[in-house]
Amino acid sequence: MWLTFLLLGTMLVLGMQLAFVLWNLFVFRGHRLPHPRMHSDEWHTDPPLISVLIPARNEARNIAACIQAVQHQHYRNIEIIVLDDQSEDQTPAILEQLKREESRLQVLSGRPRPRGWAGKVYACHQLSKQARGRYLLFLDADARLENDAVARALLAAEQQQIGLITGFPKQVTRTWAERLVVPFMMFSILCHLPLKLVRGSSDPKFVAAHGGFMFFHRDVYDHIGGHEAIASSLVDDMDLARRVKQGGHSVLLADLTSICSMRMYTSFHEVWMGYQKNMYLLFGGNSFLLAAMMIGYSWLYVLSPVVMLCSLATGHWQAGILAALNVLLGIFIKAIIDRRNSIPWIVSCFLPVSVVLVCAIGLSSWLKAKSGKGYTWKGRVYH
Repeated sequence: MWLTFLLLGTMLVLGMQLAFVLWNLFVFRGHRLPHPRMHSDEWHTDPPLISVLIPARNEARNIAACIQAVQHQHYRNIEIIVLDDQSEDQTPAILEQLKREESRLQVLSGRPRPRGWAGKVYACHQLSKQARGRYLLFLDADARLENDAVARALLAAEQQQIGLITGFPKQVTRTWAERLVVPFMMFSILCHLPLKLVRGSSDPKFVAAHGGFMFFHRDVYDHIGGHEAIASSLVDDMDLARRVKQGGHSVLLADLTSICSMRMYTSFHEVWMGYQKNMYLLFGGNSFLLAAMMIGYSWLYVLSPVVMLCSLATGHWQAGILAALNVLLGIFIKAIIDRRNSIPWIVSCFLPVSVVLVCAIGLSSWLKAKSGKGYTWKGRVYH
C-alpha cells in the first residue's frame, strides 16, 4: 500500500512539474531576440562599437570556426579580441594566421595567472582592459554565431535597457555521453527556475546564465566591478549575473538557440570533468542542497523505472502500471525540453540513466571539494 501512495505522490509532483515546464516554455518564447529592420549597421543611426572578446586556452579545434562566424556578422562595427591563455596546442599558430587575414582581429598573449584568480576569469579580465566597445560580448571559443546574432543582441539591449543578455545556446551533441548529460542543464533550469522572475525580479536568487554568451553594456560591466570582482570564481557566469542584479540592472535569459550554437564537450571524459568542476559550486557549496537535488531527482525519475521492472518479475501489476505512467510522464517532460536543442526523442527515454550520471558527477564534485584535491580543467588545478 505504501508503494502505491508513493507512486501516486510521484505522479502528482510530475504533473505539477509538467505544468511548470509548459509555463516556462511559454515565457521563454517571449525571450527571443528581436530582428533589426535591416541586415547591417544601417538600421542604427549611430552604430556603437561592440567588442567581441574570446578567451582561448588549448582551443585549436574551435578557434578558427568561432572567429570566422564573428567575421561574417551583418553588424560590422565590431572589434574582435582573442586572448591566447598560455595554450599548449596549435592555438597560437592558428591565431597568427587568422590575424593576417582579418584586420579587425587583435591577438593578446595571456599573462601568468596571479594567485587567487581562476584561469578563465583572469583571461576575460585582461580582454576587458583592451576592449574599446560600448558593448562587450564575452564569447566562448566553442560558440558559433549566426550572421545576425550581434545585431539582434544589440537591438534587444538598446530597446529594453538590459544590462546583461545571456542564455543557453543550442547544444550540439554527437556522442551518447553528451546527449545524456549536456541537455540536463536546460532540463534543470526549465524544471525549477521561474524564468519570468529572472528579469522580472531584482532578487539575485532568480538568475541563470551561460558563460558562452555574455553581452554586457560596458557601463554595467564596469559598475559591477567586472571580472575582477569575482576573481576566484569557477562559476563566473552565475556570479556575474548575480552582481548585475545586485547592482540594480536587469538580466535577460534569452532564447539563443536561433542565433548561437556550441558543442561544449566531445567525449565522456570531457563531460565528466567539465560538470564535475561546476556542479557543487552551482549549489553554492551547500552539501544539503546538492543532496536534496540528487535524492529528489532519483525519486522522481529513477524510482518508477526500478518499480516497473521489478513488477514484471513479481507480478505486482498495480504498482507496475502506476510506475509505467510515471516513467512516460517523465519522458514527456524531458522530450519537450530536448526538442529545443533538436535532441532525438529517443534520448529522452534514457532519462533515468541521465539522472544516475548527473548524480554520480554531483557526488564526485562534492568529494573533490571536500578532499581538498580541487578540480582539474585544461591542465590547471583549482581548489
